[in-house]
Amino acid sequence: MKKYILLFLLTLSMISYSQRSYNFEVLEGNIKDLKGVKNFSISFDQKNISIEHQESEEEFLTMQTNKHPKFRENWVTAKKETFEPRFIESFNKWYKRKGESIIENSEYHIHIKIDWIFTGFNVVAINQYAKITATYTVTKKDNPNKILFKGKCERAKGGASYDIIERVSTSYFYLAKKIATYIKRKS
Repeated sequence: MKKYILLFLLTLSMISYSQRSYNFEVLEGNIKDLKGVKNFSISFDQKNISIEHQESEEEFLTMQTNKHPKFRENWVTAKKETFEPRFIESFNKWYKRKGESIIENSEYHIHIKIDWIFTGFNVVAINQYAKITATYTVTKKDNPNKILFKGKCERAKGGASYDIIERVSTSYFYLAKKIATYIKRKS
């Protein structure tokens, strides 16, 4: 009987721990102000990103370029051609309300500021998922200085692929999923 109770408690603690993988923090405004919003336009700020275990993104790129000569070029290209489209694809999938089209020219605008990235690793039998932290701000397009809602999503987990860019792009995908479902459920 004690073994079953111990097994039950262990399972319960694992489930509760797994639910904490995404932390949302409201920085400004009220999520209820977004009630009924069906469309957003979007912009990304991917400058001055903090990379785990590195002083700066530049140091990260230099280190990776020493190992793989084309990495810098691939990383810069991936920001526009891989990371952003993965985010938009996921946001469209998870935010849809009654078949509405999302991420288009709209009166509401989301600005995504990528703050921190952990690129993860995958070495033989040991792996660590990529993670990403971002601050997102929702404004009206005609009045960008008035913030309707500002929030932060911390440590959205990505995948554990062997490719760094694929791991990070998966974390963009899950970041968008978490932001979209948070806005949809709370507003």
